[in-house]
Amino acid sequence: MCSSDLVAAARAEAGRARKCLGDTPLVLLLTAETARLAGMAEQAQAAFRKLAQDKDMGFLGHHGLLRHSLAVQDHDAARDHVLAAERAYPGSAWLQEQKKELAVRRQDWGTALTLTRNQAEVAAFAVAAARDSSTPQHVLAYAKKAVKAAPGLAPAVVTYAAALRQVGKPRAAKKALIAGWKVAPHPLIADAYLEPLATPLERAQDRKSVV
Repeated sequence: MCSSDLVAAARAEAGRARKCLGDTPLVLLLTAETARLAGMAEQAQAAFRKLAQDKDMGFLGHHGLLRHSLAVQDHDAARDHVLAAERAYPGSAWLQEQKKELAVRRQDWGTALTLTRNQAEVAAFAVAAARDSSTPQHVLAYAKKAVKAAPGLAPAVVTYAAALRQVGKPRAAKKALIAGWKVAPHPLIADAYLEPLATPLERAQDRKSVV
């Protein structure tokens, strides 16, 4: 039996269950999932909306609605379903991951930072937050967090150095670049180190202190 036949059979069973049992939470979940697998988005959403109204299993309804909202990139609706799901079932690990994904899709890097302990993600989100911020002190704070999470990540090191220069600390910026180079040499770090030098001769002379 092919997958389309299996989906059709599952939908038929869901229909029979709905006739016999009515719109119980489990029947609504079965109806919604089989409709989703069959590509019938409107029917799936209708069943998930009914399920979301259930006191005990409403989380599963919001789960389905959130998944659909993310798929169609309706970030406002996704945020509403995240909040509703959190009220229905606080502390869910799945929900925490979805909140992080939504923050990333919305490019809300500050929020994304609060939703992860993975150091690689912390570094990436902090770099993005620094580059999006228009306040020098915020830029510096985010960049410092990125370097702390991943001392050898070249974009983090370069962003941190640029932030230090922006607040009038060129010597600290130079030290940060040298420290980053020692951890993990990278052309981005070398370019950032040489950038403030006025002439090609100065760059050639000073390159020795980097490499």
